Amino acid sequence: EKLKKTHESQLLTLKQSLKDELHSKPPKWSRDLMDWRKRESIMVDRKLYREAQQIKLVSDALEEEERANMNSNLGSSLQK
Repeated sequence: EKLKKTHESQLLTLKQSLKDELHSKPPKWSRDLMDWRKRESIMVDRKLYREAQQIKLVSDALEEEERANMNSNLGSSLQK
């Protein structure tokens, strides 16, 4: 019984440290998202602000989707 509690405690500590480590690293965005952000920057440099705003909306949506996928993958990895 004591060994079981020790094991559970160590497992929780390990999971928490892995979670902290993964959250401390910057996310690795897809090439598509990086390209959209670059297009946005180019439009701002050319003072095409409406086009930049439209591109920003697309890239923000893509980033949100990727962030959700990363979080769900992280959650499923830690549950194993």
